[in-house]
Amino acid sequence: MKLFFRLASKHMPNFTLQKATIANWETIEQIEKTSNRKLYAPRIDKAEILHDITNNFIYFIVVENKKIGFISYIVEADGNIEFNGLVILPEFQGQGIAKATFEQVLEMTNAKHYSLFVHPENEAALKIYTDAGFTIQSRLENHFGDGEPRLFMTLAHTLA
Repeated sequence: MKLFFRLASKHMPNFTLQKATIANWETIEQIEKTSNRKLYAPRIDKAEILHDITNNFIYFIVVENKKIGFISYIVEADGNIEFNGLVILPEFQGQGIAKATFEQVLEMTNAKHYSLFVHPENEAALKIYTDAGFTIQSRLENHFGDGEPRLFMTLAHTLA
């Protein structure tokens, strides 16, 4: 399944979102390996990636037929959504793709409540999330067992 989106600006390439399947686990692993391990807790092995593909919504961000990143989230039993991944290959960062992707997924999901964890030094991600209306609820030390702190952020969404 592919979802198509317009340009957010003339400097940002067109992109599509394509749902990941189990056959894509190696592509997710390759993209995860490009992330800054201090600022982001990557999926680290095949079993974890396969579990997440099965239990999460993972969409590749595709530019000119190249998977340049992905966004992932889980729908909790109460219908709320927890974002648990947004990774863009380094050569595509700084073009507004992550922000546009995040905004599009917020629009297409329409949950009442959203949450996520982010490293307090991940300034680019913090800007995306605060611009979208997320607020910091708490700071958690070593939340993912990687020795790094995380901020827990939430957004209450008003449905039309």
